[in-house]
Parts: sequence; structure tokens; C-alpha cells
Amino acid sequence: MKERVIGVLMLIGGGVLSYLCIYQPLESAWRGEPSVSVSLKGAILAPLGLIGLMYIVLGERANAVMGTREKPTPAAYAIGIGAVLLGVGIYFWLRSTLQDHGYDFQGRF
Repeated sequence: MKERVIGVLMLIGGGVLSYLCIYQPLESAWRGEPSVSVSLKGAILAPLGLIGLMYIVLGERANAVMGTREKPTPAAYAIGIGAVLLGVGIYFWLRSTLQDHGYDFQGRF
């Protein structure tokens, strides 16, 4: 049961980060606001919601897949790295989309 609660919290956190760090900048661009801000950390952490979804679906079996905090499994490393890479991809896609709408980041990350 504890794993599902953790999963719900991660899903909510990922959803909030997705809304604040991905959807809101896009919405600001669509409205034609003079400037938008993008959060690298927020975009990278947004896919944690997918890991939360995995915890909700698997329940106690999530420990077998992910291991413990002291001894994570190779699958946990692969899933974590995959989530971070997905977040980096989302960030660069978001920047590219905003630049296509005429916003300039002046070489800043």
C-alpha cells in the first residue's frame, strides 16, 4: 500500500511540474506574451509522474523492479536514466517550439 501512496504523490508532482514547466510556457507563447520562462529542472523532473504511475500499477511489486533506496536494481537505474533523458528531450523540444514562436533565449540554458 505504501508504494501506491508514493506513486500517487509522484504522479501528482509530475503532473504539477508538467503543467507549470511545460504547459504554461506554451500557453504563454500561444497568447503572445512578450516573454516566457522555461525551467530546465522542472522539465527534467516532470517525467517522474510516469514512474509514479508505474508504482501505482505495480503496487508492492514495484520494490522487486526498483529495489530499495539502499540497493536499487539495474532496472531502477535504467528507468531513472530513461526518465531523465525523456525530461531533457522535453526541455529541448519546448525550447525549440518556443524559439519557433519567436522567443530568443540568447544562448542561455
